[in-house]
Amino acid sequence: MRVNAIAPGWFATEMNTRLFEDERTRRWLDRQCPMGRAGREDELDGVLLFLASDASSYCTGQVIAVDGGWDDPLTRI
Repeated sequence: MRVNAIAPGWFATEMNTRLFEDERTRRWLDRQCPMGRAGREDELDGVLLFLASDASSYCTGQVIAVDGGWDDPLTRI
């Protein structure tokens, strides 16, 4: 049995539409992310295909971050 996960960063979704529509919040998010922007939905495709394919057959217990290098101060040690 293999168990892996994708940990996406900030991506626009139906649940956070209002957040992304607010210009002040959007600028803050863009400043916090080293890539300078939120993710695009298609940017999850590669890691999803990897985990669903035989290419990941020897991977287990992994959480793969697709977050543009997001630095969350709450997770720093």
